[in-house]
Amino acid sequence: MVKSKPKKNNDQLTGGIALIALGSVIMLNVIIGWHILWPLFIAFAGIMTIVDYFLNSNKDAVTGAGVLFTLAGFFLLFTTGLFSWSNMAFLWPGFLLAPGFGLLVAYIFNKDNGALMPAGILITLAVIFITASFSGLWSYWPIILIVIGLAVIIKSRKSK
Repeated sequence: MVKSKPKKNNDQLTGGIALIALGSVIMLNVIIGWHILWPLFIAFAGIMTIVDYFLNSNKDAVTGAGVLFTLAGFFLLFTTGLFSWSNMAFLWPGFLLAPGFGLLVAYIFNKDNGALMPAGILITLAVIFITASFSGLWSYWPIILIVIGLAVIIKSRKSK
């Protein structure tokens, strides 16, 4: 007869880890400040989702959301904690880029075919807006709308 191992009491382990985590968060708040610390919680949630997917082969883990939370957390860290909020004038396309990469990862790892088209659209728009923001072309974007409008009119005239 095979003896089964007695179940370990995980309550004390869980409680100890919770106290260590709480103490660490409070200490980090004292050392570096909440303005830098809070975005790391968002990034940490995303990182843990990704780790769960790869280490535990947890196919239920939503890797796209993990990437989204990780990128959003670090993006917010850079815009609110490490740099000035005024840099948001140039960095706002990151809000398009993060879900775009999240959807791309969902397509690659979770075989979610419905995620590829929106991922491509969001990433493309983000790259266009980032390029326009940093190159100084941002003030000329209405010209692109005018050209697209003219192309639509010309195409509709040719099809008649």
